[in-house]
Amino acid sequence: AVFSNELRVLIGDGSGSCWVNMAGTSNVNDNQGHYGVVTLDRDGAQSLYVDGSLQRTQSVGNNVDISNAGSFKFGAASNAGYLSGVIDEVHIWNEALTPEEVSLLYHYYI
Repeated sequence: AVFSNELRVLIGDGSGSCWVNMAGTSNVNDNQGHYGVVTLDRDGAQSLYVDGSLQRTQSVGNNVDISNAGSFKFGAASNAGYLSGVIDEVHIWNEALTPEEVSLLYHYYI
């Protein structure tokens, strides 16, 4: 989702509780297409990339259930509304991408 001009990632349990709230640092509200990537590994490390560049990394610890048992949404937050824009080319991997893989994918898709 985009809030205050930056790409923001919200991860929660669907009840309105937000376990993770992480924002990028680049302005993506500029009427241009952008390539956003979020990685989350089993150790609880989450990274946010915009246009192939690492914006932020943080630990979410054990706060996030990534057991594949819950629902998954793009462009919506339980209590923060919906994305006003377009989401295209969604990919889901069964492992966290490395920074090098994110950069290669960005250069491949642009």
